Amino acid sequence: MPNDYALPLFYDLWKRYRFSNRALAKRAGVDEQVILRLFQNEEIPRETAEQVLRALSTLIPYECSLQTVRVTLNREEIRHARNQKAKGNIQRDL
Repeated sequence: MPNDYALPLFYDLWKRYRFSNRALAKRAGVDEQVILRLFQNEEIPRETAEQVLRALSTLIPYECSLQTVRVTLNREEIRHARNQKAKGNIQRDL
């Protein structure tokens, strides 16, 4: 997996490709405020991030995903996923 700091931020992609926030929000089926939160590198839910990045891939010549674009995911979701993974590892070890 590439170094997260080597990945472009959402804003970096906008600077390079100058896509329309409104068109992206419409294509992704989200409110424009979600796009603005991505620009500001604010936390958003994983599912929403994936939805927007899939839509963005159709607007620009770059394959956008959580593996290719640095976004800030909701911390609570990350904690929950890590806890679930840890519980799974513990149960497998028993």
